[in-house]
Order: sequence, then structure tokens, then C-alpha cells
Amino acid sequence: MVQRLMEETGITVEEAQELIALLGYEWSSLLREAHILMQKKRRSLLVCSSDLLPRVPRPRP
Repeated sequence: MVQRLMEETGITVEEAQELIALLGYEWSSLLREAHILMQKKRRSLLVCSSDLLPRVPRPRP
């Protein structure tokens, strides 16, 4: 079940194991929470990667 959850959602082994420990084996609940977790991870990556972009000064009118 851990492997399937990882493959279908992209979460890590540790994240999958933790979700199963918290939620049990209810597949729909596991999928829902894993997708929420991945959305949060993607948002944090976007914020971090935007910090790496050079700051371009805006022209003054």
C-alpha cells in the first residue's frame, strides 16, 4: 500500500507511512491527504524557487 500511494501521488516512503499510521487503510482518505501534502510541497517549492530569481528593477513612470 505504501508503494502504491507513493507511485500515485509522489509522496515519500516516510510520508506514506505516516499517513497510513494516522488514517489507517482507507484508500480515499489516504489519496486525499497525500494530494493535499503534495500541493503544499509544490507551493513551498514555488516560493523558494522564486527567491532564486534575480530581482529586476521596475522602470519608474
